[in-house]
Amino acid sequence: MADTITTKKSLQLTLSYTDGSTGSIIIDNPKDSVAAADIDDLNDCIVNNNILLGNSNSTCTGITQAESIENEKTKIELSE
Repeated sequence: MADTITTKKSLQLTLSYTDGSTGSIIIDNPKDSVAAADIDDLNDCIVNNNILLGNSNSTCTGITQAESIENEKTKIELSE
């Protein structure tokens, strides 16, 4: 039998908070054409609306890094 290959795309965002801590968000299946301007718009929305809180209710100061990640998984079919 043929091996099954699946590919998973995700967008990982690293965020900073007022207390000096960091956090991350992973978004599965982002559109293929995510641009820096899209990340900037999302950053503005998160910061301006206090959408995310960190430890001890610290507020998010912004996205410090964005990475597009693509993982490939190959399922190997075993003979019975």
